Order: sequence, then structure tokens, then C-alpha cells
Amino acid sequence: MLPGEQGLLEAIFASDGQIVNRLFVTLSREADQRLGCRLKEHLQILQLVWFCKHRQEMRCPTCSSQSLIRKGWRERTIKTSRGSFSLLVLQARCRNCGRTFRPCNNLLGLPRSRRVLEELEAKAAFLGTQVSFARSARILKHLTYGTVSAEGIRQKIAEQSQKIQLPTPQEGETVLVDSTKVKAGPKRARCPDLSGDNGTGQALISRTDPHATSSCCISMLELLNH
Repeated sequence: MLPGEQGLLEAIFASDGQIVNRLFVTLSREADQRLGCRLKEHLQILQLVWFCKHRQEMRCPTCSSQSLIRKGWRERTIKTSRGSFSLLVLQARCRNCGRTFRPCNNLLGLPRSRRVLEELEAKAAFLGTQVSFARSARILKHLTYGTVSAEGIRQKIAEQSQKIQLPTPQEGETVLVDSTKVKAGPKRARCPDLSGDNGTGQALISRTDPHATSSCCISMLELLNH
């Protein structure tokens, strides 16, 4: 480098207003990876403790034998809103009939058919009640790291609708049609209250006399003439 020349930059750091956003995305991905590892580790410990505690109570689902041994792990992949996580499910083997099964499925809430975690299904079902199923699937894929098909969203909403218990209808005189608290039914014109004093000590309309309307009109005409 000649005297007076500036050295070349080793790196160019562009401050384009996206530093916080890029750093957040990078750290979020690292956090999701650590979350997957910790979830996998904690579930393994939980299953081992539960198996050792209830080993004497378990029976083979085929022959009802209590002669069971632990037989390794079975990998399961679960979709969540934070991405797909790999989990290990404990397996047991019956010494009598040789069947291998997973006794912790009910404990973990992971039946054999489940591939999507409930928290992702709840988000998908909520979107499905707002927009079409196909659009809900696209929005879910764009906003989260999980994916649920349009048919899967429809099935989940149909499943949840069977669990809804509608309240017992109650009869009343007033029905609220919306949040404006407007009463339902035909509108009735309100008559002005002219039963007060007119300033001269003479009432214009008597509430108890149904024939006071004509005398009221005569009294009003007399006041106008004066």
C-alpha cells in the first residue's frame, strides 16, 4: 500500500434499517432449535420415570401379561407452529407374546394418528372460521412454521363443532339483536307528554280522561288567539 492510501475494508456493514429484524429472525431460529432439543430431552426423562413407577401395573394389550421389558425408542415427528420437532417415544415388549407397543402414548397425548400438535390445530381452526379453508392453510403457512391442509382444517372444525354445547334458550320480553342494544319488534310512536301545567294552572291533557283531547285542542287555540 502506497503512503497516503486508505486500506481496504475487511467487511462492509450496511445499516439499512433491517438490523433488528434480521437479528430477531436469526435468534428466533436458534431458540426454536434449542426448544426442540429440550422438548425431546424432557419427554424422554418423563417417560423413563413414569415407566419405572408404573411398570408393575402395566399389562400387555394382547395377552394381558405383566412380564414387560423396555424395548428402545420410536421416533415421532410432530408439526407445531414453531416447526416440526422430532420426539422419541418409549417402547415396551411383552416377554410372553412378543408384542412391542408404546405404553406412554396416552400419557403424552400422542395417539398413533396424531401428527399435528393441538396448539397448531387451534390456530388453524380459528383461521378457518374467519376465511376459507384454502386461504386459511396459506395464511397459516406464511405466518408460522407449521402447515395444515385445507381438508385438515375442515375436519378439525367439524370435530370441535360436535363438542359445542349451546345454552338453553330463555324466553323474555326483550331481545337484543346486536351490540347496539336495540329492542326487536315493531316500533311504536311515542306521544308527547302534555299532562303538565301550561303555566296558567290549567292542564292541557288529563291522563285519566280519554275525552280530554278535544278540550286540549280548544284550549291551545284560545291561547294562540290571545
